Amino acid sequence: MKANVPEFFVGTDISACTSRNVPPATASPTDEVSHDLQYAYRYFNNTLFGGTLPANIVLSYQRDSASFACYRERQYLHVSRRESHAIAVNPQYLALRTLTESLASLVHAMCKLAHGEYGRRKSRSSYHNRELAAVLKRVGLLRARGWPT
Repeated sequence: MKANVPEFFVGTDISACTSRNVPPATASPTDEVSHDLQYAYRYFNNTLFGGTLPANIVLSYQRDSASFACYRERQYLHVSRRESHAIAVNPQYLALRTLTESLASLVHAMCKLAHGEYGRRKSRSSYHNRELAAVLKRVGLLRARGWPT
């Protein structure tokens, strides 16, 4: 097993999380990439988290030089006047990293969402605590000892 391949990808067909009903040929590029991100989120929510993560979150692309993907708890949505969780993927890194690495970043943000929803002890901003480490380990993003995969 390669050191940089997360455990949840070992022995699985990675195309399963990206194969989908293809949007019509008339779909805009925005619709296409949004569809792909939504599909990957739903796939991992069902396979890794048993469908327990909220379906009504905002998934988007955002350029942030400091991260591959980020999770933001309770982002205020101006038009709807309500709060929703948000996960943003950095599109700059999609071309520079493998599909596996990019999807692992999405799953990492989903682990932070799971911890935010169901964890008892919240982490300080940008820090990981033991509860979050347990979630990362459960889905295969953190080895039993040492650095993340």
